[in-house]
Amino acid sequence: MEPSFHTPGPARDEAPFATSQDAPVALHHDAELAHAWEGLPLELVKGYITVTGCTLQDYLAVYREQAQGAHTPLAVVCDLTLARLRREQPAAAALLCACSLLGPEAIPEELFTRSPMLPDVALREVTDQPHLLDQILATLQAYRLIERLPSPPSLCMSGQVQSVLRETLSIEEQQRYGTWMVCALHDVIRSLEDEDVRHVQQIAWLSKRWTLMLPEAAELFIWAAERLCEQRVYREAEALLHQALNVYQRIHETAHPAVAMTLYRLGSLHQLQQHYREAERFFLRTNLIRARVLGPEHPDTLLSLCSLADLYAAQSKREEAEILYQKALTNSGVLLGPEHPITRLALSQLAILYQQWILDLDATAPFTTAKLSYKLAFVYAAQGVWHQAEMLAHRALELSERMVGSMHLDTVQCMEQLVLLYREQAKVSEAQTMLQRVLRARMALLGPDHPDIAASCNALAETYLEQGQTGRAASLLQQALAICTDALEPTDPTMRMVLDNLATVYRRQGKWQQAISLMARLPLRGEPDHVLARSDVVELHEEYQNILHLLRQTSRKNEKAGNRSYDA
Repeated sequence: MEPSFHTPGPARDEAPFATSQDAPVALHHDAELAHAWEGLPLELVKGYITVTGCTLQDYLAVYREQAQGAHTPLAVVCDLTLARLRREQPAAAALLCACSLLGPEAIPEELFTRSPMLPDVALREVTDQPHLLDQILATLQAYRLIERLPSPPSLCMSGQVQSVLRETLSIEEQQRYGTWMVCALHDVIRSLEDEDVRHVQQIAWLSKRWTLMLPEAAELFIWAAERLCEQRVYREAEALLHQALNVYQRIHETAHPAVAMTLYRLGSLHQLQQHYREAERFFLRTNLIRARVLGPEHPDTLLSLCSLADLYAAQSKREEAEILYQKALTNSGVLLGPEHPITRLALSQLAILYQQWILDLDATAPFTTAKLSYKLAFVYAAQGVWHQAEMLAHRALELSERMVGSMHLDTVQCMEQLVLLYREQAKVSEAQTMLQRVLRARMALLGPDHPDIAASCNALAETYLEQGQTGRAASLLQQALAICTDALEPTDPTMRMVLDNLATVYRRQGKWQQAISLMARLPLRGEPDHVLARSDVVELHEEYQNILHLLRQTSRKNEKAGNRSYDA
């Protein structure tokens, strides 16, 4: 039994069949003929008699002979017509057989004028000489087998006639004509309409009988599935996607991007229907293949990570979703850049996750709310939404102070987040005030000699440098250098930052020898850093010598001017 496919529009009526009232007037005067006429496919018989010129009695004689083989009236006239076409007009017969594999409505004519793959030599002339198509279609119209519609140029035929014609085709013939129609549809896929979905569905259903291992077929099945999803016909869309998956798995290895893409579409389809377990299974398989074949940093792999995270978020599995969003965000931000669509997608979805999470918690879990506000502030900062980021960072700080007090490392972490936000917005004064609080808290919590104190002193000194307060900056940097010298390795990044900044302070203060001495202490971590460090020292020394030269010249000029004044 043939399936009933979803169609976006109303189906046309099938070709009419005869009744006693439809029979020609002459038959009512011949009881035997009138009885024989009963139940015949009137329109097709009329077409056959008109084209062949045979009499009604001749046709009925042939019909009686064929009917003894248990042929139905419709099968008899279709067999007779197809046999005659194959003898006299093989191109028309081939076109008719190809149409029998499609839906009955709105068969695009361009399938037969632009087809890249023709199953019969006779049809090749049609692509070279389009006017021959008119002749072929005129013949089929005369047989009453098809109806031709002008706008858009398309064909219609009876679904029952199609079914009978298909039964006359061998499996090999069905595969040959089916391959032709697949390639033809694929060739015009960009101009296909929603109503063409039924043609793809018909071929997909028939191709289960024969092997149709063409990538064009899989692409057509996916195209039709997408159209059906838009119409919310999910069951039929899923069937087409599974057929596409079967085609790709036979053509390619199991671990192939095309297989992963189809699995991804199946996962998305199940997610639309809230079939979360099935969707998770397909997304996990997708990610496994993409990570193996394309690499964990490939955009497609990151996209499937985000989709799996979306799935977990929809089920309120927020911890799992957060991990996947952050993983996608880390890889995308580093490798693809902050403006890449996947980076922005991961940021947006992570922000939504945190927002909903905070709303659900409300005031029942202030500690978790503080942590989530802290995280969401960073997401907003990455998106450039500074006002929201700053507001959430303040909220996280207030919650942390309320729960654990000002002198706690969690609170210090919230302060440092605000410092970063202020610095990014060039709010030097606000950053300086908050850094002073950070330094006081760390001194109380960690003691004066902890390496983190050096980092805080260095950060605060940088704000003083930006304001031109070199004296305060020098005092903090000297304190930081003393801690670094005792507690850190010479190659530690904090040591390098402190040395750089203190050398800058000395240079601004005109203390060139001290600046050169500090630059010479820069850590050497391999050849590139060695060259850089020594280059910095040389440049600084040259700058110092140039300034000394200018000072000497100025001094000599002043001395000469003084001597001339004395002589006068």
